[in-house]
Amino acid sequence: GRRTVVDFNGRPVELLRHGQSVRARSLVCTHQGCKVGWHEDRQLYICPCHEGKFDADGEVVYGMPRKPLPLLQASIQDGQVIVGG
Repeated sequence: GRRTVVDFNGRPVELLRHGQSVRARSLVCTHQGCKVGWHEDRQLYICPCHEGKFDADGEVVYGMPRKPLPLLQASIQDGQVIVGG
């Protein structure tokens, strides 16, 4: 359940593990490409550029973005997280 940010092909991606599965979400705002950050106290991803806000599922809840934060394909193989494969 802990969020970890990694670099994937030069872009920030958040990994969130749930038991034996993992979710990978792009942290690039869908408005103008700024890096969003997770704010645990507000349970929101917030873009510092234009105050766009996304809920815990990456759906837009406020601001300029019109598309949700995309999920990337991810899996756990031999104890390692594989993104995009």
